Amino acid sequence: MWASWMLTIEMAEVAKEVGAAETDLSFQMALGYLQYEWGWLATNSPGKIPKQLHHLRERLGELLLPIQRRGRECPRVVKALAKRYPARKIMKTDHK
Repeated sequence: MWASWMLTIEMAEVAKEVGAAETDLSFQMALGYLQYEWGWLATNSPGKIPKQLHHLRERLGELLLPIQRRGRECPRVVKALAKRYPARKIMKTDHK
């Protein structure tokens, strides 16, 4: 619970720095990236952590979701229902 709360706070701060809405960042991608980076932060010396955190925030700003298209390019259509069994064509042969 604390990890998701910390991630949400970090995402909100990154979104504010980038100038985007908080919902424009992908939670799942940010979670995966932060888990990876926080794992590497444990191996760094304490003097490098502030620089790494700054780099981490810059990278999170690059994870913005693409802008979704708002309008439809073609109208909706009702598709034909698929047949449960394919129709079998019987070929007629002449027996004379």
